Amino acid sequence: MLSNLHKDHKELVDSDIFKKEKGFLTSCFAMSDSKEIKNQDWQFDFYHKEEDTITSYKNKEIINSNSEIHKEKNKTIPKLEISKVKMEFEEALKVAEKEVKIGNAKKTIAVIQTIGKPLFNFTFLTNAMKMINVKINAETKEVISSEEHNLLDLNTN
Repeated sequence: MLSNLHKDHKELVDSDIFKKEKGFLTSCFAMSDSKEIKNQDWQFDFYHKEEDTITSYKNKEIINSNSEIHKEKNKTIPKLEISKVKMEFEEALKVAEKEVKIGNAKKTIAVIQTIGKPLFNFTFLTNAMKMINVKINAETKEVISSEEHNLLDLNTN
């Protein structure tokens, strides 16, 4: 799937719709039922520093243009250098799924982003009302963090 991600990114960058893009890649995103996550098309998010907005593409089409971003004031958005992602998505997914100790993952959110280094950021929602977040270094393949939260305990205010 990593080769597909690289291929999809290159096809997007080479497409006619992308010719006016002035931003840089900041993340890749996929979300679906856990059984289908491997087959999902990736969303590519490009950050526009001058406007402080993001444009999102999926299947070589703009799906969200110049969206406001939510970040700390005066904080920069890092560039995702997709060539530095060395770990295959399927391998990262298997590592992350091992962190699901209670229940079965029903929904999966997968993000590839940069926080000092490129990483896979998985969030699983389980049938046991748990939310598990796992971050994996996409270069070294190490689990950076794994957190579990009870969905019933999350503050709804």
